[in-house]
Amino acid sequence: TANPFSPIPYEQRTLEELQNNLKEVDQTYRDDDSYTLFELSSHKINISILNEGHTYIEDASIQLQIKKIEGLLVAEKVYVEPKNDINSLVNAHVPSYESMNY
Repeated sequence: TANPFSPIPYEQRTLEELQNNLKEVDQTYRDDDSYTLFELSSHKINISILNEGHTYIEDASIQLQIKKIEGLLVAEKVYVEPKNDINSLVNAHVPSYESMNY
């Protein structure tokens, strides 16, 4: 039996469905592409601030200036790994007969 949550294989899609899929490919894989680019293929910068005074730092801001370099991209947020597989939709844990208190 076919899994109702699984994607339709390309071989079973109509030409019109495939053309529509192709038009939407940027949007379909945007989260995956952003995660790969900004999390897996990136260099991260960690910034530390040392307060050598005796009072708390209040109402402070930090400004980081990076020289514009062709091909340099700066992420505005942290991208989490997208959940794309059927396992993220279905709980594989099946409770035991005893735990169900029958």
